[in-house]
Amino acid sequence: MTKLDQYKLNGKELVDITGANYCDRPWYESTDDEHGTLMANMILRINPWAKLYVMKLKSYQSNNRRTIYPESAANAILGAIEEDVDIISMSWSIKAMASNQDNKEGTTEPIAIGRLRGAIDEAKKNKIIMFCSASDNIGTASKANLPFTQAPNYIFRIGAADHLGQPDAASEDTSAINYYFPGNKVADSWNPRSLKTVEYHDGSSIATALAAGLASLIMYCVLIVERYRTNYLKDEKKWPSIRKAIRIRDNLKRALDNIDSSSWGGDKRYLPVWDIFGKATTRINEAKSIEDMLYELEVFVTKLCHKVE
Repeated sequence: MTKLDQYKLNGKELVDITGANYCDRPWYESTDDEHGTLMANMILRINPWAKLYVMKLKSYQSNNRRTIYPESAANAILGAIEEDVDIISMSWSIKAMASNQDNKEGTTEPIAIGRLRGAIDEAKKNKIIMFCSASDNIGTASKANLPFTQAPNYIFRIGAADHLGQPDAASEDTSAINYYFPGNKVADSWNPRSLKTVEYHDGSSIATALAAGLASLIMYCVLIVERYRTNYLKDEKKWPSIRKAIRIRDNLKRALDNIDSSSWGGDKRYLPVWDIFGKATTRINEAKSIEDMLYELEVFVTKLCHKVE
């Protein structure tokens, strides 16, 4: 919806990135694999108007696998709650069963795991939308990993799919996955000023970032319609309540489930965004005025918010 960048809330750009570190490195400093940078880029590819609050976690590398310290993850989630975020995107998983050994933070693992569980409960209590990655290990059971196992009926668990919408063969426990998003050979954003070739990425962490980006885009579209209706048309009957409602987990799920198409015969958990979003984008870009664009956006958002309570 490229033309919508002509319409700014309060005349300001909405893209904003800041953060905090929960390790010994600055939040804006990438790790060797640039995992966090890649996640941020994927979110912004879906919603370039998103405001990102980056939480850099403490981790270590072992057997080509990055492991997150549960104490660091717990502190980051609590920090996100303090920042009053709408969405927490967690492109990582931690084994729910802990040993009695001291970790490098000086905290025994059962205590750290307990704090992580408590932080997840607190985020749920504050009604923050949470997305987490499925494991890319087919031998892993869903109940073995946090954060999902702490709130399995609340957290959106995202699995990777290929370009045809088929679940990635490495994804574990498909019955415990809420949605599938692209996570197999996903092209990075192309920089025309760079001499580097486009890179491709795999994994449910990629899919999770894309899912969080889509959720934030839906919230943003509702916000635009609400601001237009209330600030310019002085209509305060409906949209303020919808703006609040769409930030509730079950209502967001209804909106995601409304991304449906009779022409899509695949897994219903792989959302055919190309249909409903593609048609709306065409109508918006063909509109003759800002008012007509916003009218088309309202029609689109109304469809997404069908049955939102």
